[in-house]
Parts: sequence; C-alpha cells; structure tokens
Amino acid sequence: MSHTRIVRVMDSVAPMEQARHDTFVAGRSLSSASPQQLYLQSHRLIRNACHEERRPGLFVFALHTDVGLVGRLWLSATDAPRAGTLGRHHVVDLPITRDGALSLRHVLFVVRLVEGRVRFSSLDLETPGGVHTVLGPQHATESERPLLLRTAQLSFFCVPTGLTCALPAMGDDAWRAFDEVPPAPEVGRWAWLKKRPEPSVGVLTLRLSSGVFAMPVDEAMAKRGVLIGRDERCEVVIPDSYVSRVHAVVLSIDGVPHLIDCGSSNGVWHRATDEQARCWRLTDGDVFHVGNATLDWHAVQ
Repeated sequence: MSHTRIVRVMDSVAPMEQARHDTFVAGRSLSSASPQQLYLQSHRLIRNACHEERRPGLFVFALHTDVGLVGRLWLSATDAPRAGTLGRHHVVDLPITRDGALSLRHVLFVVRLVEGRVRFSSLDLETPGGVHTVLGPQHATESERPLLLRTAQLSFFCVPTGLTCALPAMGDDAWRAFDEVPPAPEVGRWAWLKKRPEPSVGVLTLRLSSGVFAMPVDEAMAKRGVLIGRDERCEVVIPDSYVSRVHAVVLSIDGVPHLIDCGSSNGVWHRATDEQARCWRLTDGDVFHVGNATLDWHAVQ
C-alpha cells in the first residue's frame, strides 16, 4: 500500500526573500549564528506554523547558520508510516541547495501514529557529513518530542504537530526542549557483526541481467537500514543509470520491515499492483522494480 506524502516546501534558492515574507530574519545575515541563536530568532515563526497545523504530523524546519530559514517540510502522521527525504537533489521532498556539504539524499524521516501519539524517526543515509544530535554523530534517532538534528552549517528543528502545539510560548523555554538529550541511542553500523546472530526477518533478492544475488536480512540489519542504490556505500549495489545513488532502504519501523523510497529520481514500483512504493510494508512474495532490476522480498516465518 502506498501513501501520498503531504509536503510544504519553501523556496531554497532565495532563502532571504522567503525569510522576509515570514518576518524571520528581517533581511539580514545571521553571521554564522549558533543553533540556539537560530532557534530564538525563529521561534515565533516556528511556533506559529506548528500552532496553526492542527493535524497530527511532523514539521522539519531547516535553518542555515548564515541566512536562517532555507526550507520546511510537513509530513502527515497516520497509522501507516509515511516518509520524506531531505537533501541537495531537486527531486527529494525538501531540497536544500544552500549547503554544498549536504549530500544529494542526506536524511530520511519517517512519521506515524503510535497509540494516538506522533512518533518520528530519522535515518542518516550513510553520508560523509553524517547527522548529529547533542550527543554527537547519530545514525538513527526516534522521538515523540521536539528534536534538533545538525549537519554541516544546517540545523533541522523537528516538531510534532497535532491538536496542541508541542512548543512553549516563550523562546527560551522552547529551546530547552531541543537541547535535551534525545531518547534513542545510536545504532552502530557494524553492531550486528559484533553480537551473536539475531533472528532473520527475510531475504532480499536482487535480479539483474548479470545474475541473481540474495542477501539475508536479520533484525539488527533491518533496524539499521539496508541501503539500495547505485553508490558503493549501499549494501545492495545496482549498477544501473536508472537507479539513484541512494535509491531506497529496507528499514524496520516499530518492528515491521518496510521498503522506503529515499527520494529517488525514477521511483520504486510494486510489480503486482503497478503502484509506486514510497513506504511499503513488506509481505512475503513482494516484488519491486528498481530501474531495470527487480527486488524480491521473502519473509522468514
């Protein structure tokens, strides 16, 4: 089952002009402001946007140290997870061209409702710059409260939305919510190699004209995320010009494996239904088209 992502994106080409429209930085440079300074100067804009959005979901505000707000993204939260990608490529959900250190597809956000509460996750797509919290580099995070993520000269203020605003009225009080230690520890890239074997959740099979390649996926790998794409940093490499460098990921969401499109140029398509798979709950026997290749998923019973 596919899901339509609800997105609000501000123009990343002319951030200062857009910022003036939102009475954010009053048309002046922030002179390499700290995340706290950035937030305090943007608190009113961020809180007003979150206060006005009464539907459950996630706002991500991207602020640059020199120019302030360069984009924002809102994803609707439902019982079925939805995903959005932030990066430098123009086809992703939140494209940001201001910072050259940002990867084409840098961070993936997944949002859903869990027992009526908005829960969201972030996943660093194995980028050189990484994604940081107050604890330092973090491959993956999960939260139900406001969260600050950083990379290079960018700060991402993540705020759940709903019937009530998650942010206090005063800027200093709201900043403390972002400055708290995030609740989820980092998932180490090779932690699954250092521990005793974990139960397998399925087998991912790649079918190319040159052959067939199968990869067993255990619980730790699914939590970490199995990247699929053309780039060598992916666990499943597909040498096909129709495949994006980082195209998709197999990721466990609340214990259930999903295949998620990472903002690819040509999409992921479910063969049986011909639907575009943006955040697809995997079931035994699913087959997907990725460029000229096919991916099969067989669940382990």
